[in-house]
Amino acid sequence: MLNARKIRLGREGEEPGSVPGVRHGEGRIDSEIIVEGQINDLGTSGLYAESQLRQHEDFLERHVLGNPHSENPTSWAATNIVENARRDVLRFFKADPDQYTVVFTANASAALKLVGESFPFTEGSRFTLLQDNHNSVQGIRRYAEAAGAEVIYLPL
Repeated sequence: MLNARKIRLGREGEEPGSVPGVRHGEGRIDSEIIVEGQINDLGTSGLYAESQLRQHEDFLERHVLGNPHSENPTSWAATNIVENARRDVLRFFKADPDQYTVVFTANASAALKLVGESFPFTEGSRFTLLQDNHNSVQGIRRYAEAAGAEVIYLPL
């Protein structure tokens, strides 16, 4: 059990934790700090653990990385890390690297935008989605409609 220090946060003139229905008083999984009144709007992601933060900090202290698209030793180091990560993802999904490519994006919205921009929608295509979706899934619908594809909404 953690011995947590509590910190009270809130907007000016507002009692911390007074917003009904929000998660508050939660910190990182392994953090020693719990923030009262904190609103965690994490969407489809989880809050990283403090141990992950420390491990990444240690990694950055030991490595100097450059732009993987450049030609120099720090760039080659970054390229190796990216290529190893791609290989690990393919291996995890038991995907043939001759048939699949791993593309890293900044977030779900950027990934879904790439799907919408690159999918070969045509007049004979059908794009089926749930009535309630991530906004970026709704954005794919626009690409489908622009190509003349049929768009179908499934009820929840």
